[in-house]
Amino acid sequence: MQKGISDFKKKLFSEITSVPEILKPTHLPGLDGLRGIAIIMVIVYHFYMSSDSMKSIGPIGVWVFFSISGFLITTLLLKEKIATGNICLKQFYIRRILRIFPVVFLFVIILSIINYYEKLGINFLSFLSAIFFFQNFRGGNSSWYVQHFWSLSVEEQFYLTFPILLVYNLNKYIKITIFLIIFIPIIEYLGYGKLGVFYTNHIIHNITFALINLFGSSIDILCGSLMSILLFKNVIVIKDNVFTRYLGIVIFVIAILICADGSAIFIPESQLLFFPILISIVLILNLNANSLFTKILGNKLLIYIGILSYSLYIWQQLFDNPNYWFVQSKSILLHVFILLTVANASYYLCEKKFLKLRDKFLPKKSTETFL
Repeated sequence: MQKGISDFKKKLFSEITSVPEILKPTHLPGLDGLRGIAIIMVIVYHFYMSSDSMKSIGPIGVWVFFSISGFLITTLLLKEKIATGNICLKQFYIRRILRIFPVVFLFVIILSIINYYEKLGINFLSFLSAIFFFQNFRGGNSSWYVQHFWSLSVEEQFYLTFPILLVYNLNKYIKITIFLIIFIPIIEYLGYGKLGVFYTNHIIHNITFALINLFGSSIDILCGSLMSILLFKNVIVIKDNVFTRYLGIVIFVIAILICADGSAIFIPESQLLFFPILISIVLILNLNANSLFTKILGNKLLIYIGILSYSLYIWQQLFDNPNYWFVQSKSILLHVFILLTVANASYYLCEKKFLKLRDKFLPKKSTETFL
């Protein structure tokens, strides 16, 4: 037992010298497909918010996005370190800005024009929370049209802080990440349960919820990041066999069921710990091109939706809100059609152009394009 623990620690804190074979492809279509499923969940949730049976679908979609983000960001940074010998944070942040900001600013500009003419009542602070990514600390105090920026805020705050720690000392990064994965669900349970000083003490209560909001009430982004490291450290090795080919889809279904209201095995606290771990396992199992779930996610339609997922996520709040400001029709198909049209225009006329520019800031020895 002690030898097993000792070997595990030795692997966990060993030097990373090579890229695992399963992470060498420059494009991971299974993850595009998973993005497609995630954005479909979010959009369906917003169209059917009044339905109790749908209220868990949206958060599940966002948690999947968080897991993918943590996994891919960590993977890209570690691949850069192996390829070039170091990680250039300056280029990393330039790539993040070119990836995230253009569509955000385009959305905010268009939204401000609509707000002026249609009298949507969006206040200045709501716009600021979107532009400067602190919506996760405002809760429901912002306008509906920018409330979805809470998840982008969580991701941007993660990108701003954790890569610096990863560059500084990977082993300390691992220790802090593991600590937070254990600690955050505990304080979430205590905070939301209004237990003890976590509820009665004003200062501790505020600190607790500041930390909870910083990670978007989940540890998915941390679990995704840690799973990437475990692959690079060879702590986890994905083998292609009958078992692993079918395990991904089984775990994904279980993860959805334990979080879905109305399910026979619904567990209210499951999103705190179970779901992030299960979805992170699904991510790495989907790296196997022969996995059944990977093949399903490789469907052209899901990949197409996955590629559009960022633009879809940014713009959907304009077209799935219950007031239907832009057209007096309650036809969901019409609204979906308009959303897809706008998302395509956003992707091809704005997002894609900046993605090409972003690629100029990739490490010289790298050809990574999957984020």
